[in-house]
Amino acid sequence: MPIYCFRCPKCGQREESLRRFSQSDDPKDCPACGAAMLRDLRAEVPAKPAGFETIWSEALGVHPSQVAEHRRVHPDIPIRDDGCVGISSYRENVRICKKLGFDPK
Repeated sequence: MPIYCFRCPKCGQREESLRRFSQSDDPKDCPACGAAMLRDLRAEVPAKPAGFETIWSEALGVHPSQVAEHRRVHPDIPIRDDGCVGISSYRENVRICKKLGFDPK
């Protein structure tokens, strides 16, 4: 069952509860003041959207002794101190590969 978040417009109390989908819009009373709580949809959205996590690629990276030069020449490409290049999406992967002279396929 999904977790639903509720917020009291009167006192600001927040609460999470497990509810069936058919109960998702049923009114819920605030335990602190008794007012009707409202769904807090923003609290239910995950902080980071599910999907592509940042990948640190050694294959696109450079030797650690070349990191300073890489940062100077390619300031828009994220790189760690160990020389690994950060890729945060598929589109970013294609852009970085093309800029570094690799085939993105």
